[in-house]
Amino acid sequence: MATALAPSNFRPHFKRVVAGEDRHADVYCVITSLVGNGKTLDDIRKQAETLGVPKTGPYYPYIDGDLIAKILAAYGLVATVWKESKDFKDLPDVAIAMVDYDADW
Repeated sequence: MATALAPSNFRPHFKRVVAGEDRHADVYCVITSLVGNGKTLDDIRKQAETLGVPKTGPYYPYIDGDLIAKILAAYGLVATVWKESKDFKDLPDVAIAMVDYDADW
């Protein structure tokens, strides 16, 4: 199966945010990208700290759907509940998706 190349004038709607040295900041990067408006990864990290997340990772014991919704709400965005999806067509226009999630891990 061939992969189509994006046209040279393609510009993604959401700006990519790099985690830098913090390999645990993947969800923060996604939230930063969604929030936009000049907010930085550090802004999102500080907001999470006010909600009880420690300054350094790993963050997985703290970051769940409720925390993500609270961080997004602080910047005027609304998150819905977690929904299982079997196919790409089941996803909304904008989604934070977990792939190959293992609840027993």
